[in-house]
Amino acid sequence: NALAEVKPRLELLDLSGNCFSAIPAQNLRNSVKLMYLDLSDNKIGEINNFELMNLPQLKELRLHGNVLNQIHPMAFMNVPQLQYLYMRDNLIGSLDGNRLQAFHKLEILDVTNNLLQKVGSCV
Repeated sequence: NALAEVKPRLELLDLSGNCFSAIPAQNLRNSVKLMYLDLSDNKIGEINNFELMNLPQLKELRLHGNVLNQIHPMAFMNVPQLQYLYMRDNLIGSLDGNRLQAFHKLEILDVTNNLLQKVGSCV
């Protein structure tokens, strides 16, 4: 695993513009210093439970330009510092406000150009 050696000190990871159809969760979990993660412009269709887990310093997550249509309830676990979440240009049909409540520091949520028909009351 190419990331295994640098993972403990990795602060920025840009995997944009590739052909990922799923989040490379095994490579990302417990990246305790990771602050910026860019997975934009891939082919990611969903975020499964626990895929983005134990990223305690993550402040910015870019998921725009995928085919994202589902975010499972426990997809984000222990991501307390998240401030910027970009999910524009996807296929998201609804946003559950309860899932977003966990992001106490969230300042920007960009979901433009999706298929939104329902937005939860906590948004």
